[in-house]
Amino acid sequence: MKPLPRLALAAAVAAFAPLAACVDPDAPELGDHTVALHGGTLATPFMTARAAVRLTTEAWAELHPAYQHQMCTLTRIGPRHLVTTYHCQGGDQVQFYTDPTASDPGRTRTIVAQLRPADDEIIDSPHYPVVLVLDADVPWGATAKLAWEYPGPAVPVQVVGAGHFATGYNDVAELRYASDATLSAGDADGTFQLAGRHATFADFGGPIYQASRLLGVAWECGSIVGHDCALSVPPYLDFLLRSIDWAWPHGSPVVGYSAGTILDELAAGTERVCQYACAESRDCVAYNFNPTQQVCRLMSTRTQVLPLSNLWRSAAK
Repeated sequence: MKPLPRLALAAAVAAFAPLAACVDPDAPELGDHTVALHGGTLATPFMTARAAVRLTTEAWAELHPAYQHQMCTLTRIGPRHLVTTYHCQGGDQVQFYTDPTASDPGRTRTIVAQLRPADDEIIDSPHYPVVLVLDADVPWGATAKLAWEYPGPAVPVQVVGAGHFATGYNDVAELRYASDATLSAGDADGTFQLAGRHATFADFGGPIYQASRLLGVAWECGSIVGHDCALSVPPYLDFLLRSIDWAWPHGSPVVGYSAGTILDELAAGTERVCQYACAESRDCVAYNFNPTQQVCRLMSTRTQVLPLSNLWRSAAK
C-alpha cells in the first residue's frame, strides 16, 4: 500500500508521553458484571497481551458523564509504544493487562501508570493514528504485528475493545471482542469500514485484527455511516515503524536485484515497509524494492544478485 501524501503523514502525531509506572495493590480484579463491546465475548489471551485502556480525567468525566471510567482502548505495537486515535491523547492513567495467560483474561489484575504528555503539540484532527510512547519498556505481554496490505472486502476480522454498552459502565475495563468482516474495497484514504456495528466510544483506538495482524484501529465514524470504521494500518505503516524505531534486522541492502522466485508483490511507499513485510513473512528470504515505482517484491528463493543499475535495492535475511 502506498503511503498517504506527505502532508497527511506530517499530521500524524507521535505524542511522546513519559510514564511513572507502578503496581497498584488496590487495582480491581476485572469482572463480568457489565457488558462492553456489543455482541462481544471475553477477549482471548492473545488480545489481552497486546491491549491497554486509557482512563479518563476528572474534567473529561464532568464534561462527558456517559464515559466516567475509560475513554478508549489502546494497542501495543512496541515494547514502549501504544497506537490509538486522536481523542485518546487526554486522560490521567493507562491500565495494562498484566496476566494475559490467565484462564479467564477478563479477571486479570492491572498495572496503573500515570500518563503525562511531554509537550502540548496536538493537531486537532481525529483522522490520524497517534502513537504514545512510554518512558520504559513494558516487560510483560506482547506487541501486535502490523499489516502491510489491506485484504479487500468480506475478509473476517476481530474488533477488540474495553468500551461501555447500554447495560452500564464497563468500570472494570473488561476487554471483549466481536467477529466482523471488512466492507470497503480499499483503504486509499487511510480508513476502511466494517460490515457490522459493534464499537462504542470507549472502544475507539482498539485493535482490529485480521488473523494475528493489526489491520486497523477502531475510529469514530460509525454514527455517520452506520458501520464500524477503522484507521487502516497499511497506509500509515512507515509512520508507525518510524515511531517504534523499527529497523531491518538482517543484511545490509545493496543496489541490485535478487533473482529468484517471487513470493508476493505489493505497493510500498518506502523501503522500510518492504523490509518489514519481508521480515514478518515466514517464507520471504529476500526483498527487492524499486524506489521509483514504489514496488516491493518479496522473494521465496534467491539465486544471485543482478546489478540492475540503480533501479532496485535488495537485501537478504
